[in-house]
Amino acid sequence: MTILLLQLFVSLFFAILFLQSGFDKIFDFSGNLEFYGEHFAKSPLRYFTKPLLAILAVMEVACGAFSLIGALFVVLSMNPRYS
Repeated sequence: MTILLLQLFVSLFFAILFLQSGFDKIFDFSGNLEFYGEHFAKSPLRYFTKPLLAILAVMEVACGAFSLIGALFVVLSMNPRYS
């Protein structure tokens, strides 16, 4: 039972972390683009800031969704093997 609770809490932590960060990047895309544009202004990545930010936002939302699905599997199956 301890392993299941630990898996549940870790999965929920990562779900909240990645979903909040990804949704922030999606809903405030222009603000984040301005921040990262200034941050990478003197780097070779300055030309790729916009597509990389979009990819990062999508990947964070996907990671959060999969973590949430993992938490649901822990709750529904009560089997530590599937999480």
